[in-house]
Parts: sequence; C-alpha cells; structure tokens
Amino acid sequence: MKKSSLFIIGIVVVALVTLVVMRYGRAQSPAAPTAPMSRNASELMGMRLAGIKTTVVGFSPLQHVVRMTGQVVMTENGKADITSPLNGIIEQPLVKVGEHVDQGTPVAIVNSIYGQTTLQLLQKIEQDEAAVVASQTSLTTTESSLGQARATLSASRTALAQAIDARNQAESELFNARKDFVRKQALQRAGVFAVSDVDDARERYQRAVSALSDARASVLQARDGVRIAQQNLNPAMEAERVATQGVQLAQENSARDK
Repeated sequence: MKKSSLFIIGIVVVALVTLVVMRYGRAQSPAAPTAPMSRNASELMGMRLAGIKTTVVGFSPLQHVVRMTGQVVMTENGKADITSPLNGIIEQPLVKVGEHVDQGTPVAIVNSIYGQTTLQLLQKIEQDEAAVVASQTSLTTTESSLGQARATLSASRTALAQAIDARNQAESELFNARKDFVRKQALQRAGVFAVSDVDDARERYQRAVSALSDARASVLQARDGVRIAQQNLNPAMEAERVATQGVQLAQENSARDK
C-alpha cells in the first residue's frame, strides 16, 4: 500500500516538472516574425488614427456655413447713422422710426445729382435741353445728307443703265454700218453703186465707230459714279446712326436730370 502511493506521487511530480519546463521553453523561444505592413496600409492606419475620413470624388452642392459669435447692441444715443454714397436732400422716407429693416432695404428717396445745388440742377437741365435741340438739329442735317447720298446713288445707277443702253445701241449701229459699207464696196466694184454711195457708207461706218467708243467711255464713267456714290452713302448712313444715338442719349440725360 505504501509502495503504490509513493509510485503515484512520483509520477505526478515528474509530470509537473515536465509541464513547467515546457512552458519555460515556450516563453524563452523567439516570437515568429510578422509580415511588414505595406505603405498603403500604413497610410490608411495613420489616417484613421488622425481622424481623417475619405470618400469617393463626385459632384454635390457646396454648403459653406460660417458661424460666428457676436452681440447686437444699441448705440449710445439709441440711433444708427445711415450714410448715402451721394450728397442730396431726402425727399421721401420709406420706413418709419423703429421699423425693422434688413440689408438692402431702401430707407429713403434722396434727390441727388452728383451733390449739386438747386441752381446747378436748373442750369444742368437747361444744358440738357440745349443738347437735345442740338442733337436733333444734327440728326436733321445727317438725315438730309443721307437722303442726298441715296438720291445721288439712285441717279448714278440710272445714268449707268442709260449708258449701257446707249452702248448697246451704238454696237448695233456699228454692226449695220459696217455691213452696209462692205456691201456697197463690193457692189461699187461690180459697177452697181457710184463712188459717192460708197463714200457715204464709209462715213457712216466711221461715225458709228466713234459713237461706240464714246458710249463705252460713258459706261465706264457711269460705273465710277455708282462706285463713288456707294462709297459716300456708307459714311452718311453711319453719321445718321450716330446722330440718332446722340438724340436718344441727350433725351435720356434730360429726362434723368428732370
């Protein structure tokens, strides 16, 4: 009985010693190397630790709100000074005393023409009216010049048409005169016509040649007249346009000052 007990105790002691040695060996053995973290993974971990969030790029309404602290108080005398960009006289208030207004709300109508006095305004109105009359006179003159330029262009075109008709007629006359002269020359050689008849036909032919030369020169001259008239018409039209704008501007200035 005693030998059996001692044997069992010995086995237990050996087992305990073996377990302690195994644990001690595991504690002393080097840890297995871990795989190094990739650069992207390291950056992502750093962004998470810093509280930085990422999202997919896309279009969305921009909401930018700036919240600031402040305090609204009354001035020392309980009033607020309102300044106008131009000097003038208040003709009509648009709000009442103590009424709530927002930014951009009109508060009064100010009679201000560059800070001028009443006498200066009256003088300015007189100048405006004189400018209106002068601009209307200039417009009348330019309209008359434009009418003359248009009439000149129309007349030059008519002259060109007439010159072309005259040239065509001279060409027809020359054709007939040449044909008659050649025919009479042939017949005079055959003894049918007298020499005087041939001389008359020759003279008619020479006059037709000269008339055609003059008609062609007239056509060239008429075309130059049309070209010059057209060139004069364009400045006249531009002057009339500028004069019309001048009248409109003078009238607008006068109405504004009044």
